[in-house]
Amino acid sequence: MELTTLIVLLAVALVVMAIVVGALVVRLIHKNNELKEKNDVIVREVRRNQRLIDRAVQQGVSRAAMLSVALLCMVAQGAWAEGVNYIYYKAIVVNNEVSLNKFNGTYSNPTVLTSTLLEKSSEDNLNSGWYVLNSSFSYGERIVISGDVHLILKDGCTLTAEQGIRINTDATLSIYAQSEEETTMGKLVAIESHHDKAAIGGNKNYRAGMLYIHGGNIEATCKDGSKYAAGIGGGYGDGSGMKAITIYAGKVTAQGAYLGAGIGGGKNNNYPGIINIYGGTVGSTGGEYGAGIGGGENRAGWQTNIYGGDIRATGGFYGAGIGGGEEGGGGTLHFFGGRVRAYAGKWAAGIGAGEDGDGGTVIIDGGNIYAWGEEGGPGIGGGSTRWPPHGRKSGTITINNGRVEAHGSCEEGHEYLDRGGAGIGTGYSGTVETITINGGISRHTVYTELRE
Repeated sequence: MELTTLIVLLAVALVVMAIVVGALVVRLIHKNNELKEKNDVIVREVRRNQRLIDRAVQQGVSRAAMLSVALLCMVAQGAWAEGVNYIYYKAIVVNNEVSLNKFNGTYSNPTVLTSTLLEKSSEDNLNSGWYVLNSSFSYGERIVISGDVHLILKDGCTLTAEQGIRINTDATLSIYAQSEEETTMGKLVAIESHHDKAAIGGNKNYRAGMLYIHGGNIEATCKDGSKYAAGIGGGYGDGSGMKAITIYAGKVTAQGAYLGAGIGGGKNNNYPGIINIYGGTVGSTGGEYGAGIGGGENRAGWQTNIYGGDIRATGGFYGAGIGGGEEGGGGTLHFFGGRVRAYAGKWAAGIGAGEDGDGGTVIIDGGNIYAWGEEGGPGIGGGSTRWPPHGRKSGTITINNGRVEAHGSCEEGHEYLDRGGAGIGTGYSGTVETITINGGISRHTVYTELRE
């Protein structure tokens, strides 16, 4: 009986083994067929590409060029990109003279930035490291910069951040391009359509860190209907602001929200930072009551140093072109070079204070500076006031070098100059403090009609 049982068990074991072996054989055969199919696909693709290359060679295209294109396509498909080139800058300032040095860098194996990478991260964070954008995509959540982040925008690629980019207080975002041509350089589009948040920078009552733009086409826009924040810079509230904004090159376009500056502060920011512009093409427009570059509503201009570049700054209603928002002083504004065009909103200075604000400190050591006040505002200096005789002060204005054109303007509907702002000085019913012209070429006038 025991022998019979043993024989039965052995038979069952053999049957089970036979079934397992059979299943493995079937799986191996199936896998072999899959590999054969993939191999056939690869062979067909290789033959097709070879025919294309042979045809291109017959038409005069070099075989090396075709192989280079193929290799670039292969690299673009990987999670890591080897040897990515980029342009970066270093500035040295000595005795009011700036030397902006351009360098060509290469970073090995940066992480490829994709929407999947952001989705898998904690709270849409980008942590410290180097990233490369090698294909265009849009991302629907607010991107958060959480460390020392370096982003290379490859030529022809666009990242659209549909809810903008927040830079944490202790974080830094550095942006690079691969070329200097506007038609080919990579692009970053940051959009903010809600209240309180900058398109690039801070959130409500949250101070942002630092931003360095070495190149690329950068667009930061607070859409119509958004409120209280800057295009690049601070969000809304007493606790908001930004540590530093530095632009070396590229094309930068910024639009502030209602009560926010184009580049600088949002409404009621208590943590103004430093704005340094060394080059590039910058177009910045304040939202209503905000400066083009500088303060949001009820805040003075930020410490602003312009060393070069082509800058056009337009204040919103009651905001300075460069300087304070409505009821904001001019801050400390220093011009070393570049081409600067600063246009004020109503009753504000082109360069200096917003409406009903004191002028602050303006120093011009070089550059081609064009400043236009609007409707009672001066070209350079303190803002006009709607409540005479309580005028505002011009602040301290010093011109040491450069070419300066400053145009004041009369209030709309008043043909007499006693309702106008000075070319250099202060707005309607204001008081002149200190104006010193040591050198340079200056032209300052008062216009009885509005600029076009």
